[in-house]
Amino acid sequence: MNILIPDLMKHRAAQLGELGTTWLRDVESVLANVAASWNLNVGPQLSGGTEALVFVTSGDTSTSVLKLGLPNSLDRETEALENAQGVAYAKLLAFDTQRDAILVEQLGAQLAEASLPVEQQIRIICATLKDGWQRIDSLNCLMTGAEKAQAQAAYIVQQWEILDRPCPQRTVDQALAFASEREAAYDPSDSYLIHGDAHIWNTLEAPNSPTGYKFVDPDGLFGERAIDLAISLREWRDELLIGDTLLLGLERCELLAGLAHVDSYAIWQWGFIEHVSSGLLDLNLRDFDAAVKHFSIANCWVEA
Repeated sequence: MNILIPDLMKHRAAQLGELGTTWLRDVESVLANVAASWNLNVGPQLSGGTEALVFVTSGDTSTSVLKLGLPNSLDRETEALENAQGVAYAKLLAFDTQRDAILVEQLGAQLAEASLPVEQQIRIICATLKDGWQRIDSLNCLMTGAEKAQAQAAYIVQQWEILDRPCPQRTVDQALAFASEREAAYDPSDSYLIHGDAHIWNTLEAPNSPTGYKFVDPDGLFGERAIDLAISLREWRDELLIGDTLLLGLERCELLAGLAHVDSYAIWQWGFIEHVSSGLLDLNLRDFDAAVKHFSIANCWVEA
């Protein structure tokens, strides 16, 4: 079959040098080999992948979803799905670390397609997160909350300079101060399996799940629950910009804290970091409208 490789994936493969070049050259044969090994019929390719190619597949009795990732890009996701064992996350059916391939159960439509009020969407995500938060015994390749804070800080410092300082110094300084606080606050005894990017496009219908939804595409983290809740503080940007942006942000933060019984200030700090880092990422992806909104929110919130 003809495989469509998005430009962003081609760019990321190119950044890997010879490893990426080999992956691009061999991806069609890898797909055929994986399908043969797992006795799969490969159906349509799904859009939207940035680090993996995604296909609908079918076996003897059911349909599933196959992901072929860039080299070493699925390690944390695989471990997160292994630990979750199908609770609040798509069930992991098979994986092959040598060929960067995973097979998961096929779920339904994205929460984004449900046309529900924002608060109801937030409540669904929070309830599903609560089902999925669990203690785990071994980290292996999962990123810790401290490492997440370090990575966010390093990305902000680097990209702010590369992109010619697109938001005020004060906003960046606040994001870095918050990242330092969250790094220092990392406590393994109060850490859980964390999705890391639980938004409405990663939340899919699952009728047999207690909340009616499950997550896909976990970042694979071990850290404080506020990391997950902050994603709902980062999303729905337009709703945060229609009035008093600071007050609306604080109200949403309190809603999240109350739903999950998690410290609101930790959620606020991670949410602020997310807006700054996401604004920089969107600039890199040339999504200027989204970047402006992220920076506008962060610039208002720096007054808190």
